[in-house]
Amino acid sequence: MPHLRLEGATAVVRDTVYLIGGVGADDTLSAIRTVDRLDQVGRNWSLGPELPSAVSHVQAAVIGDSTIWIAGGFLGRHGGPPTAEVWRLDRRLGRWVPGPSLPEARGGGALVALGDTLYYAGGWGTDRVIDRGEVWQLLPRATAWRSRTAMPIPRGDAAAVAHDGRLILLGGQQSHDRTPVDLADTWAYDPRTDRWSELAAMPTTRSHMTSATVRWGGWVLLPGGGDIGAGRRFSDDLLGYDTQRNVWRRLPALPVRLRGANGWLRGDTLQLAGGAEVNNAPSNRHRWMRSLRGVWMQLPGQGPSAIDERLTVAGDELVVFGNKSRSTWHYHLPSGRWAAEDDWPYRPRQGEVVAAVSDGHGVDLLGGTALGDSTLILQSFEVARRRWSVGRAIPDSVRNPMLVSAAGATWLIGTPRWRRRPEPRQVAAGVVYRLGFGGVWDSVSVVPEPRFNPDAAGDAQHICVLGGDNATGNWSRGIQCMDLATSRWRSTDAGDFDSVPGYVGRLRNAVAVNGQFFIFGWSGYAFDPARNVWDSVPRLPMEARVGTIVADGDRLLHYSPKTGGLWMMWP
Repeated sequence: MPHLRLEGATAVVRDTVYLIGGVGADDTLSAIRTVDRLDQVGRNWSLGPELPSAVSHVQAAVIGDSTIWIAGGFLGRHGGPPTAEVWRLDRRLGRWVPGPSLPEARGGGALVALGDTLYYAGGWGTDRVIDRGEVWQLLPRATAWRSRTAMPIPRGDAAAVAHDGRLILLGGQQSHDRTPVDLADTWAYDPRTDRWSELAAMPTTRSHMTSATVRWGGWVLLPGGGDIGAGRRFSDDLLGYDTQRNVWRRLPALPVRLRGANGWLRGDTLQLAGGAEVNNAPSNRHRWMRSLRGVWMQLPGQGPSAIDERLTVAGDELVVFGNKSRSTWHYHLPSGRWAAEDDWPYRPRQGEVVAAVSDGHGVDLLGGTALGDSTLILQSFEVARRRWSVGRAIPDSVRNPMLVSAAGATWLIGTPRWRRRPEPRQVAAGVVYRLGFGGVWDSVSVVPEPRFNPDAAGDAQHICVLGGDNATGNWSRGIQCMDLATSRWRSTDAGDFDSVPGYVGRLRNAVAVNGQFFIFGWSGYAFDPARNVWDSVPRLPMEARVGTIVADGDRLLHYSPKTGGLWMMWP
């Protein structure tokens, strides 16, 4: 990167990245007028049009994928005054053109474009201490900003993005120059109603990540920043906000601790540059890149060694059950921390754990037996109330059961029994049950092509049974899917679907994400039943091959009991 910078602005126009202003590299912590321009196709840097004023603590917004705007900021050396100046980069003329000034001078405020309209929110005035909550709007071709509903809690240095026609404001700081306090709350402003609504709070307070924050699909990614309350002015955290589910997740850590960096996306690759690794002087000259999709990445934290474990995700918790004890371990997905083994109560019934699923609020665990009875029972755990309850036993006819969560319900799938001598002959079918009201198992259907020891997964539309052994003991590469609305089956043997492209092996997992069904073993494949298409997916890292895979929203989680490591992938 040509110039070191801290607390500058980031703008992306097509394939060109602009790093604008910020604090420069000298010992005076002075703002700079420099604009660095990165051609992402040619992979070369050049100087862009110099700013009219040296400014830091400024954000940029892009309108129409062509026009870059900046507004406000602090002028000159550290401690300098805020400005009301607004500038627009005329890329054709190669210079900055003045725009309508802010109603008052501000530094550290958030600038966001919603369509062709600009919004400026928060920041600090000339005293650089009193937090301001005003929100100003600049309509297309307007000559002045107009006031809108102020933010509920004033702040500056907040990250802000546009999503679904709303301004999303994340974290920030209060009392900038005196006794700074970082914030964790998240808000959404809807210009259609001129109202603010509170969203899920971050797992930790965070500020000074404004120009590194990006929106990627349904996620907002916050790299680095500061967390003064925890004594971490420089963080290597990568936090993610899932806008579809209104939840936070701690993601794989950054390679270095960074504060005040610049961040942007090219396709599915997150890139970072600039910022400070220590003190308040810009020190990072490198450009870091990380592919986000189709790559297994390790999450923070070291988990327990659970033998023959079963996994599920319940709300914000990844829950791990081991077969050799009645312990339940859980990993807090927003903070990336494992709780103590005895943090949750022991389950009522000990014994083999066959399966575990969740509807997002509670956990259904199939396993454990009543005293003097070998029949498996369903045990349920309410996460919010931290309470176990014992449900009904599974139907007597079910052997080698599988548990699947689909369409908001818990489903039980039995596998067939065969008499192998004198010739293979099926003596019991694979029946599909749905857990109904009152804890009663309702028979729904029968798997048309019985398989022994298959895998199964479900989503809002389908339950799919993948692989398994046929009556002669050979592993089948077929797939069978039941439409939950009609209970109609389609399968490979019936000519509806193509078979699994390659050998998966006996150690395998099946899970559904975003309408696709994934199966992992020696190889990994994804199947789309709507298009009858199989795709290869990345294999797990060697040290994580054994373990269980579950879904968390639109990503896959893999827990390795051998190493205690937790891995994730956005497929």
